[in-house]
Amino acid sequence: MIKKIKRYCSYICLPLLLLNGCVKQKAPTDNTALDIDKAMEIFGAPVQAPVKIDPNKVLATVDNSRILQKDLESEVVKLLQKMGNKLTPERLAQVRQQVLDQSMNSLINRTLIKNELAKAPVEPSPEKIESLVNNIKKSLPEGLSFNDFLERQGIDEPTLRSSIGDELAVAEFLAEKTKVTEEPKPAEIETFYKENNKKFDIKEAVNARHILLKATSEDSGEVFVSQKKKIKNIHAQLENGADFSELIKLHSEGGNAKKGGAFGAILKDGPFPNIQKVIFNLQPGEHTEPIKTKFGFHILQVLQKQEAKIISLEEATPQIKQFLIQQKQQNLMNDYLKSLKETATITIANQADE
Repeated sequence: MIKKIKRYCSYICLPLLLLNGCVKQKAPTDNTALDIDKAMEIFGAPVQAPVKIDPNKVLATVDNSRILQKDLESEVVKLLQKMGNKLTPERLAQVRQQVLDQSMNSLINRTLIKNELAKAPVEPSPEKIESLVNNIKKSLPEGLSFNDFLERQGIDEPTLRSSIGDELAVAEFLAEKTKVTEEPKPAEIETFYKENNKKFDIKEAVNARHILLKATSEDSGEVFVSQKKKIKNIHAQLENGADFSELIKLHSEGGNAKKGGAFGAILKDGPFPNIQKVIFNLQPGEHTEPIKTKFGFHILQVLQKQEAKIISLEEATPQIKQFLIQQKQQNLMNDYLKSLKETATITIANQADE
């Protein structure tokens, strides 16, 4: 049942993230949307013959617990959802085995924890469960009711609460196992600061949002002229006091238009010199004239300006301390899982995806 709930896990806290390793990978630059169904064809199909896979086939055993084909498929889907639209199906095909291995390892880790939790059950308080349910309700997009959310997930509220309780039990169990009893010493913090000094050198930047009308080199001259005329009209509306947010909703063709048209941070040495030479001369709230890039015509509005600065050791200390604590927690988690694997009997089929 937990596999159907996509959104509440982010509220459960750090220990579950530690269980999954928290390894950040560099996102590919290709923004092609990910089709989960097509991706599952890549991951569900054997490399050689197109044979129907039994969802109840046992892929691995952890002591007396079994990991089935359907469990692996569910874990792969969760991993793909975390990736969002960062990988194309073509790229997914290339990293197929890596994703399968990562998903299987995650399942083994979770099974080890589940087996240990069964020996010493944890009962989360009703208040914590209620708090997380309320967090879900508050986080729902405008126009999506809680009942609609449950219907989309294919569950009812008691099932949701039960699943949250299960996740909370794991989180509380792991929090105890990864408790850091000694805070980082000043010398540790200072060493980290010196060894990672570039992280605290903040470059001058502008945070902006934009209206984009697409016009690439592949478009016809007619399309180009039409888009250029339209962007000039939008700029004229802004000059006459039109609301930038409303014009984003009405006209922007950018993929992030529904998220307020966020353009992100612009650095002086970034990839758009024709934008950079203009945007740094503006103040928050001001907008540019139409600017042409390889993507089309943009009008950008400055939201916030960040002056160049070096964050001092004193300023950085709270963040460094938190990072080092999380690092120690991750090490404790790794050591704990290693100890469980050393005493458990784990058997994995030769080819888990066949």
